[in-house]
Amino acid sequence: MIMIMLERYKIITLILVAGLIFRNQPGIPDNTAIFESQKARKIYPGTYEVILVRVHDGDTIIVDVPVFPAIIGDNILVRLSHIDTPEMTDKRPEVKTLAIKAREVLKQILHDAKKIELTELKRDKYFRINAIVIADGVNVQTTLINLELAKPYDGGKKSPW
Repeated sequence: MIMIMLERYKIITLILVAGLIFRNQPGIPDNTAIFESQKARKIYPGTYEVILVRVHDGDTIIVDVPVFPAIIGDNILVRLSHIDTPEMTDKRPEVKTLAIKAREVLKQILHDAKKIELTELKRDKYFRINAIVIADGVNVQTTLINLELAKPYDGGKKSPW
């Protein structure tokens, strides 16, 4: 019983300390922005170096953000903003093949990168974190569009593949 109480105390303390450390720091978002309307989403300034955990699909990655405590910075799902890639679950073989290729190219780009950064972080209409991903100084979204593995996307209705 005492061990459980100590673990809960450690977690609560960690959360409180993280809140105090990161409150009002440049580049750290004010949590009130989470509740803004969808049309007025705040873009958080700054660039965050991340460590790739894995590539989920052609436009979604999972990363660790070392500048944040593990409880809020590990295994963060990030959607690559401003693009759409084919869905892995698409029933059409040609679209599914393109989806697999987009994922594999994204894996290759990010696994080969010496430095991966996120910039222009914001929440989308589904509350996911969207960001521009930079690998060794190159915009990954632009690369995928140039390779015709992604289409520009503004968050509205998607164009068909």
